[in-house]
Formats: sequence, C-alpha cells, structure tokens
Amino acid sequence: MKKISLIALSIILIVIQLQAQPIVNGNLEDWQQSQSGLYDQPTGGFWATLNALRDLGGPVTVEKTTDACQGEFAAKLTTKSFTSLLVAGFLASGTFNQLNLTNPLTIGKPFTLKPQSLSGCYKYVPVNNDSAALVSILTKWNSQTNSRDTIASAGGITAQPQPNYTTFNYTYEYFSQETPDSIQVVFTSSADGANNNGQVGSALWVDNISLEIINGIDLPMMPEVMVNCYPNPVTNFVTINLENIPGSSAIAIYSANGIQLLQKKALQGLNTVDFTSLPCGNYIYTITQNNQTLYWGSIAHN
Repeated sequence: MKKISLIALSIILIVIQLQAQPIVNGNLEDWQQSQSGLYDQPTGGFWATLNALRDLGGPVTVEKTTDACQGEFAAKLTTKSFTSLLVAGFLASGTFNQLNLTNPLTIGKPFTLKPQSLSGCYKYVPVNNDSAALVSILTKWNSQTNSRDTIASAGGITAQPQPNYTTFNYTYEYFSQETPDSIQVVFTSSADGANNNGQVGSALWVDNISLEIINGIDLPMMPEVMVNCYPNPVTNFVTINLENIPGSSAIAIYSANGIQLLQKKALQGLNTVDFTSLPCGNYIYTITQNNQTLYWGSIAHN
C-alpha cells in the first residue's frame, strides 16, 4: 500500500509551544461525538487522533470500546485502508487541524516535569507480523538551533501479539539535565505504517495511562475533578479551590524531582498554601483522598 502523507513519521517530531494545561483523560473514560456525528473523540484536550479524516471520507481508526482494562471504556486503534492508502490507528498527545493539509497533526503538549516512567495497560493483535509503537519523548525548544532537543524518551516498538490486557511500565531514559517544556505520548497500531509496512486489521487497545515521577509519586493522566489553583505563578500564598471535592482531603507539595516538601489537610472549598519558605522554582501539587490521587498540577514560584 502507498503511505499516507498525513501520518508520515516526521509528524511525530512536530511540536508547537502552547500554554500549560493539565494532562487529562488518561483513563480514556470520557469521549465526545464530533460535530459531524461521524466519530467519537477522547475529551480533555490532551489526545489527538486521525479520526477527523472521516469527514473527508476516510476511516475511523481510534474507537471508544467497552473492552477496557479498567473502568468502563478504553481506546481501540486499528489500521485500516483508505482507497489505496494505509491509515494506522494513531493516538497521541497533540492537536489535529484538518484545514492544514500539509501538517494536520501536531504532536506535543506543554509539560515541565521529569517523570520516571510511563505506565498503563494494552493488548495487541497484529496481522502478518506487524508491530505497534508505545512511546513517549520529552523535549525542549532550543532557541539557538531553532529545533527541539530530546530530553528523555521511554517505550518502544513491539511485534509480540498480546491478546489479553497486560500492564506496561516504561522507564524514561534521560539524555540531558534540562527541564523539558513538552511531552509527546504516541500509540499506534502499525509502527512503520508511514513506510508502507503496516497491515490492515492490526489492532492495539490502550487504557489507564499514567505517569510516575521520581520518588514514586503516581500522577494519573485523568484527574476525576477539576481544581483551580491561583495565582500561578505564586509569590507568597496560593489558593487551591477544592469546591468539587467533598469532605476532607490532603494537599502535598513536591519539588520538581519528587521530594515532598509539605503536606496539609484540606476541606471542600478554598484552601491556602504558604510558599514563602520555599525557594523559587517549579513545584508539583497533588490532591489525595483515601490514598487515591484525585488531581495534580504544577505551580511556579517566583
């Protein structure tokens, strides 16, 4: 089959700089029907797919499925054909703009943490020795070279059939001490589909995606509730609004390398955290209840 330019391997490295936002819907529980009504998309603004090609007559290659590892839904990625073209199932952190026919898929979301590993669960049913990719790359824009430097990478390519859900935990290998500004997370049902080596019918299921940073802090990619934190950046005191979390919970503040610096009990509503004793830098905060992380975010201290 001919390769399709829309999923050329080079697009994996195309990243734009955006304002920081939380990573959401890693459990792939939340989906929304497209305006055309022809396909569903994961909500939350983190995941992008090639499903918008359906509006141009193409196939839907990422589907909501009840065949889940955990919870009610998961994502099923399937390699399909489009006339004489090959379209691999492709789920990635990024945005899709079908008006930009040259480079419709932009991979990467703002991210300034240093995770230790990427984890989740998957199963894979390849056709004719096809292979799947489950990879993540942390990058930082280099203004001197006008290009992106790779800070770390995790994951790889597998051709091993896995008919039942199994967990994966890929450790990030760091190549630089720099702090990243973007994260790329890419799952595809045919790793080499852009080079005519994919196989129609290969299927990859993924679910329950999360990050773990140094010191064992588990950061789910699916905050179940929305939390407001302001001002951010903070100078002295930050207010964390837990209006959507009933009862008591706990707020913890961590350094960028995962060392817990303080923890305090919190109640539903407005809670204040004192940053005056902490040096300037980037911090992580988590909201936990009953030993479960409900939400996490980052705070810059000026």
